[in-house]
Parts: sequence; structure tokens; C-alpha cells
Amino acid sequence: MVKSYVKQPVTSILLKSKLMIWNLTFKNGSTIHEYDDYTRANIALPSENGRDIELGDKVMVSDPCYDLDIWCQGVLENVKPGTWHTKAENLNVNCWGNRCSALIAWHEDVEEPNDFEKQISA
Repeated sequence: MVKSYVKQPVTSILLKSKLMIWNLTFKNGSTIHEYDDYTRANIALPSENGRDIELGDKVMVSDPCYDLDIWCQGVLENVKPGTWHTKAENLNVNCWGNRCSALIAWHEDVEEPNDFEKQISA
């Protein structure tokens, strides 16, 4: 037996990370919504040059949104003192919107870095 149905207009609605791709309503009133997993690559946004900063030979690295006694900060020692240039790299992250993806600082005596190694902390 072939079921009859009424095809409704295709609707594209982003629901969290799901995209509705079609919607069928049968003559008896029951409806089927078909969803497909939708994830897209992050979109690189223009980087932003920051101001130059003066650093000493010991530097605390931390997210400025946290208190000083948080677990995710560190202290770097034997840092080359002087003027450091800064830059922020940004991404439009799938389902999260625009986010800062990297904060970069380099000493005035060296060229701006353009290649980075992925570092996994233990």
C-alpha cells in the first residue's frame, strides 16, 4: 500500500547543530521531520593588531576573565625583557559565533610568527 502525503515547502531552520531539510505531512495528519547533522568548518575572520606591551623577565599568562588563583594560568620565567608586539586571531566557530582563537605576542627583535606548532599540555 502506498501512503499518500502532502509535501510542504522545504524549510531550512538551524536548530542547535541540526538542519531541518524536509517536512512531510500525511493526509491522516501525522508529520515527519527529517533532520541531518550539520557542521561546518570554522570561518577565519580578520586578525586584529593590538598595542605594543613592555614585559619583564617574568610574565604571568592567563585569561583576563579569571581571578589570579585559577588553575589555568602560568608563569613564564627567563622571558626576554622589552617591547612585545601583540595580535589577536579570530574565528567564527560553528554554532558559537565569533570568538578569539589566539593571542599572539612576539618580541620586537624577531619577525612576526606565521606558523605555530600544536602543543598539548600534560
